Amino acid sequence: MPNAKARRHPEQGERTIWDVFEEERASFIPYAGRFDGYHCIPASVSKTCTLRFDNNKYSVLSSAVGRPVEIHAYADRIVIRQDGAVVGEHARSFGRNEVVYDPWHYVPVLARKPNGLRNGAPFREWVLPSAMEKVRRKLGAADDGDRQMVSILTCVLTDGLSAVESACQEALEHGVCSAAVILNILARSRDPAAGTILSIPQALTLAHEPVSPTAPAMTVSGGQTAMERTEVLELMGALKLYGMRSAYDEIMGVAIKRQHEPPRIVGDLLQAEISEKQARSIKYQFAVAKLPLAKDIDDFDFADTPVTEPLMRDLAPAAPSSPISATSSWSAAFTGHPTRAEGRPHCDGRVSTSQPCQTGDTTLSERSHCPKRFSQLARRLRSYAN
Repeated sequence: MPNAKARRHPEQGERTIWDVFEEERASFIPYAGRFDGYHCIPASVSKTCTLRFDNNKYSVLSSAVGRPVEIHAYADRIVIRQDGAVVGEHARSFGRNEVVYDPWHYVPVLARKPNGLRNGAPFREWVLPSAMEKVRRKLGAADDGDRQMVSILTCVLTDGLSAVESACQEALEHGVCSAAVILNILARSRDPAAGTILSIPQALTLAHEPVSPTAPAMTVSGGQTAMERTEVLELMGALKLYGMRSAYDEIMGVAIKRQHEPPRIVGDLLQAEISEKQARSIKYQFAVAKLPLAKDIDDFDFADTPVTEPLMRDLAPAAPSSPISATSSWSAAFTGHPTRAEGRPHCDGRVSTSQPCQTGDTTLSERSHCPKRFSQLARRLRSYAN
């Protein structure tokens, strides 16, 4: 540059080279970068995600299989485009019958065939970043190590190589080598920063903070921690205080909300236990008595039963006056025929009849054993009522 300002221009001797340069600077064309000179030819992608150019094969993305592409052949590199997007770029090879792989083109395929990571040709000499290579070696001893490594490599397509490398390094620093941990680190890095916590206006501040009725622990007046809620329920169960245990949460919730005194709480628990014992006693008495549930004649279902509905409705308003009459009435209800049994019961409980009524193969007198037959009919009626 100093010589240009001192030396004379060869054609304009009265001026220096620098003066002529400054005069012509405004007419110069600005530099637009390197000239994009390439040879473009169409090609097709094989099922192995490769295409042939100049007696060599080059890999492309697996998504480009089965669709036409364009090869832009430069002097030093090969660029493959599909619909304007770059699906592969390699350094140009000038040998013959060589195959140039880019392992990242085959990562989506590994999701279906994870064993290819260990035996596939594109991955034989694949050099990963140091942290990812350490994770790969550690996962190699696991049964599903290849599948875990494939899930980590798949994240590179969305999160980038540097983010996955950082996640692997963080996992190694914590002494954990697992795909679940690395994916969790990546997920936390993708989440946006936590929003700012809004301040609560003074008008919305509560004078008394709400307390959960089923808090894990209770405190006594001295500030000491009492036993856990589960321990209280276990003790009630051991003492067979089932009524207290079932009503404990409800009573404590109401007591905390309304600030009941301890005597009131204990009284409510005892009342719940008394009610439970009374209910259990009544249930036990019903079970011993074997009484059916009370039903009205209008609610009784006569379908699929041998009971005569009109006769039962006639007998329902009046109660039987004697075992004999009751036997006759209920026998008529269940057999459909009135009994003609007359007489008095014998010592063994049978009723003598002078003219037995034949119903099939059995006489009606054989069906009219007063106490015994009445109890049998009563049990049969209870079974149908239930």
